Amino acid sequence: GGREAGREAGREAERDGSEGMEGRAFDEGLEAAVARLQEALKEAGEEGEESEAQARYRAAWGDLGLPPDRFPLEDGAVSEAQLAALQSEVFGIDSFLPSSAAVTPCGVFFSGSLRKAPPDAAALLQERLSASESLRDSVRLFLLRDPLYAPSLEVPEPASASEDPYEEELFLISLPPPVVLALPAALLPAAATGSGEAAPLPLFAWSALSVFTTAGAALGAPSSAVAPPLAAAESAAAAGSGNMVELLDAAAYAAPIYATVAALLLAHDAAHAVAARRHGLPVKPPLLLPSVELGTFGTHALLGAYPPSRTALADFALSGPLVGTALSAAAFLAGLALTAAAPAPLLDSFPRLSPAMLHSSLLPSLLVDGLRLYQHAPPDAAASPVPLHPLAIGGFLSLLGNALSLVPCGRLDGGRAATACFGRRASEAMGVLSVLVVLSAVALNDGAPELLLLWGGVVLLPQLLQQGEVPCADEITPPPESRRRAFLALVVVAILCLSPAPHAEPALSLDSFAESFGAAGIAL
Repeated sequence: GGREAGREAGREAERDGSEGMEGRAFDEGLEAAVARLQEALKEAGEEGEESEAQARYRAAWGDLGLPPDRFPLEDGAVSEAQLAALQSEVFGIDSFLPSSAAVTPCGVFFSGSLRKAPPDAAALLQERLSASESLRDSVRLFLLRDPLYAPSLEVPEPASASEDPYEEELFLISLPPPVVLALPAALLPAAATGSGEAAPLPLFAWSALSVFTTAGAALGAPSSAVAPPLAAAESAAAAGSGNMVELLDAAAYAAPIYATVAALLLAHDAAHAVAARRHGLPVKPPLLLPSVELGTFGTHALLGAYPPSRTALADFALSGPLVGTALSAAAFLAGLALTAAAPAPLLDSFPRLSPAMLHSSLLPSLLVDGLRLYQHAPPDAAASPVPLHPLAIGGFLSLLGNALSLVPCGRLDGGRAATACFGRRASEAMGVLSVLVVLSAVALNDGAPELLLLWGGVVLLPQLLQQGEVPCADEITPPPESRRRAFLALVVVAILCLSPAPHAEPALSLDSFAESFGAAGIAL
């Protein structure tokens, strides 16, 4: 009996032990599963943080207008030896005193404090960088507001318990602190047409297409805003199309228009070149923007280096539109005077401007309508093409091109001027606002909004003019107030030229828009 009881007790102890081992194994398995889950969540969180940081870096890279195909830079693309040389040879207590250096995919950001006024500190940094044999050909420095800075909303603490902290100001929004960005010297500004496979068309192709469309507009192509002279049209109808006399007549009246547009474009780009040379800023050959109606939307100047200051960028951006707008307006007014003085038989030999294109621009339309009243034109003249001296038509086409270049968008002259005059963040806001205004003008125009539509189709092509402007060596110091006033005055003139005039013509159909875009090589 005792042996049987002992065996039973042994079996019970064995069962208890096996159950305990199974419980411990279950607990260990559960703990391992929880640990694996925690590890997976941790890795997912780290990946999310890394992707979020990468997105911030990419956004900052794009805001600075740097080449998209060069992001990200490996290890900041600045070596440790170069970082040490910057600390010992360039930075100092008398210019910019760095407190930390962050190596990012956008370059190396030095945080610290300015020990002089921004223009003096930036000039001293560039002077010392140029004097360093180990750095002057390998590193570029930019003094700017931190593009990676996230603004914080801080509630001011009351000075006493009875003082209301919200009495004067609800929130204090801190500005981005000044930083110095170090980039490799081999990182040059990218052309507005992109590079490699990203380029929509080579520079030569854009220029050749613009020459072709300008000649077609001057000759009175079916899609252009210019019509042949009434006398030439009547003789062509009587003699039949396709003869040499008709071609020679067309070339004869087109040559003055073409010459006027070419001369005004040359003056626009010459002003850019003079301003660039004054500030020691190399430029590349300009990019011609084709238009099936105007012949050309003008040119886009390509920077070959980083501007030394916002003043240099403002002078470069404003010089072309300032000279181009003044000369175009003078040519247009002189042409109107010659038109008003011409006798009726001579008017029949003048090329004609389509009323739809004329009424797409408010200021020239008002001047031409005043000329019609002066000449006592019949009431139905508003619906017929307007005979104008070739100088007036060339000035009108160039005036629109200069006005379009002043839209504060991307790397257009207006976008560059807005960045230089008001800062990078204000320029981005103005760009968004300008796009909304253009879309509103198109939607509210009952006549011919194809001018704005075609222009938008050209400048909004990917990798063309959507890029932000490249940074200046000194991005903190604003230009003189005179540059801001000049820019705002030019913007007012551009608004008057781009605002449509009210007229009673039927709205164009979407098919006509598709045909116009197709002629420009853009599929809808």
